[in-house]
Amino acid sequence: MTADRVLRKESLHSSLADPVLDTMTFLNEVTMRYPEAISFAPGRPYDGFFDTEDIVTHLRRYLDHLSEAGWSPQQIRTAMYQYGTTAGQIRDLIAASLRIDEHIDVTPESIVVTVGAQEAMLLVLRALIAGPSDVLLVSSPCYVGITGAARLLDIPLVDVEEPADGFSCAKVEAAIQREHARGRRPRAFYVVPDHSNPSGTTIGPEARAQLLELAARHQLLIIEDSPYRLVSPGNPLPTLKSQDTAGVVVHLGSYSKTVFPGARVGYIVADQRITSADGHSTLLADELSKIKSMVTVNTSSLSQAVV
Repeated sequence: MTADRVLRKESLHSSLADPVLDTMTFLNEVTMRYPEAISFAPGRPYDGFFDTEDIVTHLRRYLDHLSEAGWSPQQIRTAMYQYGTTAGQIRDLIAASLRIDEHIDVTPESIVVTVGAQEAMLLVLRALIAGPSDVLLVSSPCYVGITGAARLLDIPLVDVEEPADGFSCAKVEAAIQREHARGRRPRAFYVVPDHSNPSGTTIGPEARAQLLELAARHQLLIIEDSPYRLVSPGNPLPTLKSQDTAGVVVHLGSYSKTVFPGARVGYIVADQRITSADGHSTLLADELSKIKSMVTVNTSSLSQAVV
């Protein structure tokens, strides 16, 4: 039976008419159509070194890890086959790797495992942008994924132009002051400090310290997106999160570049303390998990196991 009900495009959410929402699909389709071409646009890692059988090896290693940790066969079966915990089942391993690789010392409870960094952006934006006067500052040019997520959520974006000679804290502060003058609240600033996509810019040590000080002074949260650090040449500079003494940085990570994109596993470090009017206290990670439970329920247990 063929449905003959026709919906007008104008009756759908206005974001669906925005060309930015076609970008990801377009980039992936072009790459699939021309497999011999080397495209720098979608951030795809080279897959010539991948061995399909490695997936099985990695999964077996994780199952052995659970068994050695004292999990029963029933517990392992449930962990792999059932809906998993919303916040993720490899948070302890992520916390350990962050401590070793990035000197970011956080508890597993402050981490949320996500379906790639793209879901992480959506969750963080939904939680932080609370009203019509809240705006998101973005370092411009910026990653199209944050633009699309904000568009879906009807979140106003304010571009902070990145000069040709590199990142400028003065421009961030000027944007904050302009928005305050307009009666709006700059809630957060999205930035990729290391090898930013698409500009390629890396923020220097002095500017990183200035940005953290500025954020603390203006009560601005920094959304630090760090997908490229472990695949970049040379010794990386310390992350903003590792230097965050004021609790102003929400750190986003992805295993798409360091493991493989098909796993679709990312994470959020959100250790900020949230207090309610009745004195109850939680972590921002707990609040993000509530949103995730209504979006993807949980990140694939099999993908987490392989990662």
